[in-house]
Amino acid sequence: MTPKEKANELLNKFLEEMPYGSLRDFNDAKQCALICADEIIEIQYSWCNIDGNQYKYWQDVKQEIEKL
Repeated sequence: MTPKEKANELLNKFLEEMPYGSLRDFNDAKQCALICADEIIEIQYSWCNIDGNQYKYWQDVKQEIEKL
């Protein structure tokens, strides 16, 4: 899955859980997706042996979320 596809998947998962109808809902879902990506990046960086490919992948996912 490309970083762009993963970014959209995360955003859509959060949007599904929010009431429809306002831009605030979209922005809230986007913030939740960014928090999720940040947590994964932090865990990979501090807890795991860093796999450069996975670390870069999640950095790219975060950038794609920010573009949405």
